[in-house]
Amino acid sequence: MGGKYSISLDVTEQEAREKCERIISSFKEFRIIPTNPYACDIYIKESNDKTGQLYKDVSKVLEINRGLEIFIISEDASTPRILELMHCGVRAYITAPVSEEKLRGSLEKFLMRRAPLESEEQRDCLGVSLLGVKGGVGVTTLAVNLSCALQRAKELAPVLLMDLQQPYGDAHVLLNMAPTHDLGRLVRESERLDATLFMNVLETHPSGLRLMPPIKKFEDIPLATPEVMTAILGIACQNFNAIVFDLGSNLSPVKLEYLFASDFVLLICQQDVSCLRNLQVLHRFLTEFDPALGNKIRIVVNRFDKRANMDLDVMQKALDLEIYWTIPSDFKLCSACSQTGKTIMEEAPASEIARSLAAFASSLCADCSLDAGGRSKSIAMVFQRIFGR
Repeated sequence: MGGKYSISLDVTEQEAREKCERIISSFKEFRIIPTNPYACDIYIKESNDKTGQLYKDVSKVLEINRGLEIFIISEDASTPRILELMHCGVRAYITAPVSEEKLRGSLEKFLMRRAPLESEEQRDCLGVSLLGVKGGVGVTTLAVNLSCALQRAKELAPVLLMDLQQPYGDAHVLLNMAPTHDLGRLVRESERLDATLFMNVLETHPSGLRLMPPIKKFEDIPLATPEVMTAILGIACQNFNAIVFDLGSNLSPVKLEYLFASDFVLLICQQDVSCLRNLQVLHRFLTEFDPALGNKIRIVVNRFDKRANMDLDVMQKALDLEIYWTIPSDFKLCSACSQTGKTIMEEAPASEIARSLAAFASSLCADCSLDAGGRSKSIAMVFQRIFGR
């Protein structure tokens, strides 16, 4: 058998083993190798152990071969046993006698999980990155409320907000959420990454907006390599029509990849000299780093005050750049929302800032050459760059 994926079959009961071999041989993608779970893709183990040794064996094998998927065959169909083994890392639990439908279905799901992202037909997806020119310019507040404005556009729902300010991101606080999981779980279990695991990590806001909380443990941050984060992005784009990336106010190799994967790169600033200086530096760096980013950049002035001495014309002349959008200043409303855990759209939908956010979201959609289904066409080209390296 010359299949791409190897299976170690540790089944002693003759009838069950023959049945497993017959089912496996019907797949051209699989080949059976001698029992050695440390060098295979799938380990199918028969066990009726009641001493707890099986849990230790599973954990030991997964420590050595982190990309391994384990299928257990057992006569014990008790829910606590199944749940505990799944918690240990078992992918499939098949009750004896072996059901052909169950084993075949588990193998098919394995193939779906392992199908390379670059060969899949990518779902069109609008990507918007928000990057502050310095700290304290309101990137997270804007990211949260822009995401909610996009979510209200029915043709774009569902929308995902990814908080990439590890480990201090607080988008969940502004949305009044208490996350059970975070991005750290995905980077820790990257070898087992699939749509099911991805969706289980997300939190859901009453508006329908989905949130990916940031990594919270410092030891998980080094695991978020560009390769792993690109794989996570691939699954996100398969399941959402629009994704907003809260990048905070600093850059990293991972964040640069997410900038490339965006249709728009929003540089967020305020009406002060230090912001203008940083904006010039950041804009120059990004456009020199890759000219393709220059076409994606949109300058957004947050907390804009029409009465300030530094008006829009002064800023544009100083920058020699066009300002794409201004978000009006409303400290009282934004402060109230941060305390109550409500979005601006929920708290004051008729306010000037809410209307500006809604118009901002509509403008981004209109500028992105949306197709009839309401999704961006540019993401396919982005993935060619990411996965074509």
